[in-house]
Amino acid sequence: MVARKNSETIIINNFNAKMTIREDIAEKLLALYNGNELITDTNITVVGNEAKVTGKIMIEKKDKLISVNFYYEKVEWNSGLLEVYKEPI
Repeated sequence: MVARKNSETIIINNFNAKMTIREDIAEKLLALYNGNELITDTNITVVGNEAKVTGKIMIEKKDKLISVNFYYEKVEWNSGLLEVYKEPI
C-alpha cells in the first residue's frame, strides 16, 4: 500500500501476508503510523476484520520516503486457525 501524508510518501509492506487480509492490515498499520503509535523494532498486534496478526515492525525513513515494514510472526484467524511463521532451521 502506498499513501501520501503532507509531502511524504509512505509505503506499507506486509511480509508473509495472506492476500485475504493484506489490505485490511495495511490500512490499520497506516492508521497506527499516522497516529504516531508505531515504534520501530518492536512487536505489535494488529486486529483486523478476519484475523489478529502479531509481528515485528520496522520503520525506515529516507528524505520524504517512509517504509513501514511489518513482518508477520503469527496470524490468529477468527475461525480459530493459528498460523505461526518461523525462519527455516
